[in-house]
Amino acid sequence: MTGETIVITQGHLRFGYHVAKSLTQAGYRVVAMGLSRPRMCERIPGVIDSRVYPEPFSKPLPYVAALDDAYRDHHAALIVPVHEDLFVASYHRDLFSNPGSVAAPEFPALLRVHDKRNLNSLGAASDLRTPHSIEVEPGDVVPQLKPLGFPIILKPRFGEGARGVWRFDNQDQLERNIHVVRAASMREPYIAQQFVAGHGVCIGVLVIDGVCLAVSGHQRLHEIPLSGGTSTARLTFFNPTLEEKVVELVKRAGISGVCMVELRVTPAGAPYLLDINPRYWGGISVALQSGVDIPALHAKAWLKQLPTTQGTHIRPNRLAETRWALGELNVAFALLARRRFVDLWKLYLAWRDPDVIFEDLPHGGGLGLLLCQLSAYFHRWRLHTEQVKAARQDFFAMRLMSQLRNRR
Repeated sequence: MTGETIVITQGHLRFGYHVAKSLTQAGYRVVAMGLSRPRMCERIPGVIDSRVYPEPFSKPLPYVAALDDAYRDHHAALIVPVHEDLFVASYHRDLFSNPGSVAAPEFPALLRVHDKRNLNSLGAASDLRTPHSIEVEPGDVVPQLKPLGFPIILKPRFGEGARGVWRFDNQDQLERNIHVVRAASMREPYIAQQFVAGHGVCIGVLVIDGVCLAVSGHQRLHEIPLSGGTSTARLTFFNPTLEEKVVELVKRAGISGVCMVELRVTPAGAPYLLDINPRYWGGISVALQSGVDIPALHAKAWLKQLPTTQGTHIRPNRLAETRWALGELNVAFALLARRRFVDLWKLYLAWRDPDVIFEDLPHGGGLGLLLCQLSAYFHRWRLHTEQVKAARQDFFAMRLMSQLRNRR
């Protein structure tokens, strides 16, 4: 043990589980916190306490107070907000008893990269192409989308994972769902993006104070929904040229912390920038299995425990394939519903590959981890009310308006 204690969030889901596992293996003690009881993390040796915090966007001040209480009770050295709650922790950083202990980028940089309206300018500055996209005005959306052609992707301007994302392959499909799209565009701002054919690639980086410490990429093998969303199976991806462009993008954006950049590579090999997520990502397991321990490096860098001469950044030193078992079950049911039996058989054969690592089915207790996840997702579904959705939308809208006023 190093002696330091670190408070992490999202301990009820696999994001926090992987971060907690990495930190404890590096010798840190961990206090795991989550929206519901972080049962997944409680199974990890080195997790010394588990606590629950309120929903961050609808109850930001109680959320901050819960994290700060855990920090002070355990005399912790660091607080690591793992997922979307990062935005709330960063914005309210000054409310913590030790603002410097919050391992999160500065809020203006977070808001800039999270706003999909800025994707084109951010990509162009780092020589990364982006799909043609437009802002969707509330109301009659069909005439607005026609110039883009089909297929198209509709996504919230301030989105979270696959929430509220649609793919429409033709105009008939769009018109059959137009009432849903119109209602969504009235609730929150949307971006329409040309669909890019090819395979999904994600490149995760760790940049601290303008210095890149680690890079790890993966190719998406499966996603749920099948049309595109959260990855359920991934394989280590190597492309030094593309990695350097992504690192340059993150540096230019002013992000000091972890960041995952999502791209799509066409059959001709041309990469297109799709999204920037300045937080831990679902496929962090493939980075860990490829020899890039990003969470431990993140903590060490924030605590000034790395050598002053770090040298070149750490990259994967081996090929790895990881799968999210619960997500793969969703893929199987989706294939079955579409009667894609050949693909279902290929999926089954892939599961039997001894080299494939199921991130949530470790030896001795896999079923328990699946049940922990099911319980956590059920609790999150109960919490994800219209009030919480509205609070999240208001959070970003108000911060954006405040930023615009400050520029005048």
